[in-house]
Amino acid sequence: KFIAEETGVNEVMLHVKNSRNTKVARALATLLMRSLCNYKCSDICKFLGNITQSRVSKLCCIGVDIISKDERYRDIINKFIIEHAAAA
Repeated sequence: KFIAEETGVNEVMLHVKNSRNTKVARALATLLMRSLCNYKCSDICKFLGNITQSRVSKLCCIGVDIISKDERYRDIINKFIIEHAAAA
């Protein structure tokens, strides 16, 4: 839900396989799930819609690249931590 709001992508579209329009959102979601939420690759594979573990790894790399190069998403990790620390 957080990623859908930040990227403007419909939440349902995150689960659609092979959609070019959702690559950025899926990459950011994968990065946050792997690094901050302690999801295993297999859990992410199931959540995002039957993708391979190698694709999860590739999406993580894409997510890191997006955060480092795109000004819009530079502080998305801090926003995620602040939002979820308040909820806990």
